[in-house]
Amino acid sequence: MKQCWRGSFNFHRQIEVLYCYAFSKKQAWAIFCRRLARKHDVPQGDVFNMFNDKVDNYDITKEIEFKEVI
Repeated sequence: MKQCWRGSFNFHRQIEVLYCYAFSKKQAWAIFCRRLARKHDVPQGDVFNMFNDKVDNYDITKEIEFKEVI
C-alpha cells in the first residue's frame, strides 16, 4: 500500500517542500527528484546527483501511514 511522504529539499538555497504517494522512501526520493527537475527545467541527472546522500541537504519522512485492515 502506498504511503504519503513529505520531502523537504534545499534546492539552490531555497527550501522546496513536496508531497507524494509511494511504496518506499527510495521511490518517493525518485519522484521528488523528477518533480524538482521538471519544475526548475534542469536535467534529472543533475538533481539526482545533488540529492545523493553525500550532503545533508534533504529530508524525507512519512507524512501519513496507512495500514490495511482485513
